[in-house]
Parts: sequence; C-alpha cells; structure tokens
Amino acid sequence: MNLHTMLSTVLAGLTAPLTAAEKPAYPPARREALVEKLHGTDVADPYRWMENLDSAETRTWVEAQAKLANDYLSAIPQRATFLKRLRELQDYDKLGVPSQTANRLFFSRKKGLQNQGVVFWRDDKPEAKENVLLDPNTLSKDGTIALNGYDVTDDGKVIAYSLSEAGSDWQTVHVRDVDTSQDRDDVIRWVKFSSPSWSRDGKGFYYSRYAEPQKGEELKAENFDQKVHFHMQGQPQEQDRLVYERKDHPKWGLNAGETEDGRYLIISVTEGTKDENNFFYRDLTKGAGAPVVELLADFSADWRFLANDGPRFYFLTTHKAPNRRIIIIDVTKPATENWQEIIPEGKSVIESASIVGGRIFIQRLVDAHDDVSVCDLAGKEVNKLKLPNFGSAGGFGGRFDDKQTFYVVTGFDTPGTIYRYDTEKGSSTLHDEIKVAFDIKDIVVEQQWFASKDGTKVPLYTVRKT
Repeated sequence: MNLHTMLSTVLAGLTAPLTAAEKPAYPPARREALVEKLHGTDVADPYRWMENLDSAETRTWVEAQAKLANDYLSAIPQRATFLKRLRELQDYDKLGVPSQTANRLFFSRKKGLQNQGVVFWRDDKPEAKENVLLDPNTLSKDGTIALNGYDVTDDGKVIAYSLSEAGSDWQTVHVRDVDTSQDRDDVIRWVKFSSPSWSRDGKGFYYSRYAEPQKGEELKAENFDQKVHFHMQGQPQEQDRLVYERKDHPKWGLNAGETEDGRYLIISVTEGTKDENNFFYRDLTKGAGAPVVELLADFSADWRFLANDGPRFYFLTTHKAPNRRIIIIDVTKPATENWQEIIPEGKSVIESASIVGGRIFIQRLVDAHDDVSVCDLAGKEVNKLKLPNFGSAGGFGGRFDDKQTFYVVTGFDTPGTIYRYDTEKGSSTLHDEIKVAFDIKDIVVEQQWFASKDGTKVPLYTVRKT
C-alpha cells in the first residue's frame, strides 16, 4: 500500500458517518446558570467554570476528552502503518541558517526525530570542528524546557540565552561561555516578550521584564508596566540598572538594544497586537542619562529598523505604503520633508529586508512565491537571486560591514538548501543542504493560473511525480 492509498483509507475512515451504536459517549459538560449584563444585554456564560484550569473538575473533564479522542484514533486499523511511514519521512536532519560573529559560525541542527534543535558553533574555516554549545533536549526529562533564542557578544565568546518552561511566556535568561559551554552565575528572571541584546562592549545586555507576580499567579497576572533593564555581567539581577519605563502608558511593550556602532540605544514601542509601533532612541555619546528622543511616536505605521550609518537610520515601513517601502531618516534633521525614500512601494509586498555588507536584501511576495533582490545603499538593484521552482527564502542576517551572509531556500521539491552569499562578489555558493529519505528528483512542480468569478487571476501549484 503506498502513502496516497494509506492516506485515502484513513481519511475515509475518519469521515465516514457513524452509526448510533458507534457514536462515542462524550464526557458531560456541566452548565451553570451564569448570566451577565454587558452593555445592556444579558449574556449567558454557562461554561465559565472551565476557565479555572487548576480546578479538579476542569482537569477531570479535559482528561476524559483526551481519553475519548485517543481511544478512537488508536482503534483505526491503518493508523499504525500510516504513522510509521510519516515517522520515516520525518526522520532526517533539520538545519538552521548560520550566523557569523568574530569568524565563528553559530547554527542549529535537529537530528532525526529530536524534540529540539541543538546549537553548535565552529570556526569559519574548512574542516573546523563542530562544538555543542547548548542542547535544550538535556535540560529536562520531559522535554518541557525550550530554548527561545540567544544573542552572541561581538567577540563571539559569550552568549545570553532564554529558556521557557511548559509553554509559558515567562523566560529565564542565562549566560554561557562559548569556549567551555559552561554557564556563568548570571540568572535573569521575569522576562517576557523580550530577548537579551548585548551592548557593543560585551559588558552586559538589555532586556525587558515585568514585576514579579504573586506566588501562584504567574500564569494569570496581566502584563502591565514592562520596563527595560541593563544587566552587567557578574552582578545579581537586583542591581540591574533601569534603562527606560513609561508609567504613563502601562500597556506599552518596550524592547531595546544598541546600534552596531554602539552610538545609539534604540527602543521599539508596541501596544497590544497592533501592526503599528513607535520608535525612540537615545544618543549614548551623551551618556546613559541622555534624554530619549521620540522619533516616531504616533503609532501611524509599522517601523522596522534595519541599520544605521551614523545618524542616518534605515527603516522598512508601511508609512504611506501598505506594501512597504524603505526610507532613511537622518536624526539630525528628522522632519518629514527631509526623509529620503530609497526603495519605493511596489505592487508586491516587501515581506522583509536586511542590510548586510553595504547591501540591502529585499524579499517580496510575487505570484505566491518569494522574489529576492539585492540593492546598493542608494536603492539601485545590483543582483537578483535565483530561487528554484517557486521557492521561499529566509535568513540574510548579519551586520552592516559583514562581507557575507547566509540564506536558506525551501520549496515544494526543496527540503532546505543553505547558501553563503558574498556581498562583494555578488555570488552564492552551497554551504549545506538537507537530505531526505526519498528522491526529490521524482517531483515535478508547476504553477497554473485560473480566473476567479471577478476575473482575478489566482495561482495554483500542482506537485506530482514525474
């Protein structure tokens, strides 16, 4: 039986109507006579008791529902065969896009069916030894501790990394020596919606946190009054310096980090799930107590800071451009009439952009697949990357003066190929690729177009064997 036949059989079994005798007895859910008047209207909420996730009644009901589902699924005759084949197809190494710092490469690899990817580092030279930097699979027996992210000092010798437990948004930040893979004593708690960001001198990092919640309320406390702190390596968290807060706007989310030249502290301000954000900065050459300048402060657009060349700040923005454009704001003359547009808005949405090695990498969504162009700092296109068979691209990280960057291409017939791009030569070379347990040469990918009812052309991809 091939995979298509197995899938059809299983789906037929799942969708076939059940007889009265076959229908399972669902766990009863108690209804309570709870009615609230909201804006003059009576609103019934009979299942509010389920919101108390810690109650014995809620846990009993959830466990009964889970048992019902598992018993039904386990009884499907073809399920074991189907799962076995899916497991075989998933049993391959997944590779992360490398980042380069101080001639060291940092990257992740999830081997086979591992729960989480392992972080490695090696010198950026041929045949260099790979070193395990952090294996989150070893941090707990039940696999509930997850790595959220990490940041590396400019000299490539220390990382600050964030861990979360059991799917919680709360994060704990640790500091680890790269050469020894050993943790230092630094531990930062009550971090949420924030990642550590090292200062350029590597003496410490910025992070955003909330007040410590009352015991037992950790998963219920509301998120108000986020504050930016600076942690100096080796000191207890209680001594961390308060960098920025806004008591007048308790709902604001604040995240901060230094520009690559160390001249400015930049602060991104969000509120809830809005697509718009504010952008503030502090000139660090004037001291840590210099005023914070509210450069973009009306939540009128999405502002993504890309890089700075001295006081010239590059932004990817939706300001007067729903499909996004790239502009430069000189903070010494920030009036709107002085803004410089270098990449105008086009018909296709700019999904992301980055500046590496004096080049702007722009990813657009064109006809339901990625299009990647490379421009100089004036906005002139100097290269266009060839992506095979309507592929998608990701990566293009790095710094303003880096000479190379890495990116990955994936697609319907491309499980993942990682390239190294030389920003001076404008050329890509193969760095690594994912190998799967079937021959991808047998796959054909085609894009077809169909007219919708109003005449709009809609793309459709077909994937088939040769």
